[in-house]
Amino acid sequence: MREGSPQALEGAGGGRGGRRSSGVVLTTERLTLREAAPVDAGFVVELLNDGAFVANIGDRGVRTHGDAVRYIAERMTASYRAHGFGMWIAERRRDVAPIGVCGIVRREGLEHPDLGYALLPAFRGQGYASEAAAAVLRFGREELALPVLLAIVSRQNTASVRVLEKIGFAQSGKSSMPGGEEVLVFTAPSPSAPTRSPGSAGGAGGEQTREEKGA
Repeated sequence: MREGSPQALEGAGGGRGGRRSSGVVLTTERLTLREAAPVDAGFVVELLNDGAFVANIGDRGVRTHGDAVRYIAERMTASYRAHGFGMWIAERRRDVAPIGVCGIVRREGLEHPDLGYALLPAFRGQGYASEAAAAVLRFGREELALPVLLAIVSRQNTASVRVLEKIGFAQSGKSSMPGGEEVLVFTAPSPSAPTRSPGSAGGAGGEQTREEKGA
């Protein structure tokens, strides 16, 4: 299987994309993407309070285990139930270590779903961002049949611009988000265009795109 090419998992569990009851959504060569659960609360606290996350995405106000459990229920699980997609936990397959999140969300102020991701510092610069994002893009096309997929990025987040361009996104405009921040808007290639694998362009990935209003 090519790096970044997702294998959607079919079976029991319902929901779009044929997710298993285990919550696994798809796998790539090095990663598993699965739904978040309360057991992930410690990881969510760590990720959401990382300095780069706060700078590039925002402060979600999640400080304690209880905050994280509520965040998972109200933002992540609620999105899975409402839309059939959301921000998924990205785990490294060889040791089941959670390295970040990646997924698709609905965001206030955007007409179409938005692809986003965030990685812990120890896992940046190793191609995981590109691998996960390319897989989610393909999954959105092939399993969720989304005709348009966007991504928004803070102006200063040049690493994420490189990741998006690497997997085929192109800048299509700018947008002012709630709160007044202006962000760059990228649009994925048309469904008829082939999705680029992470290895089709140089670079090893970057930090993170600005994600959902909730994750």
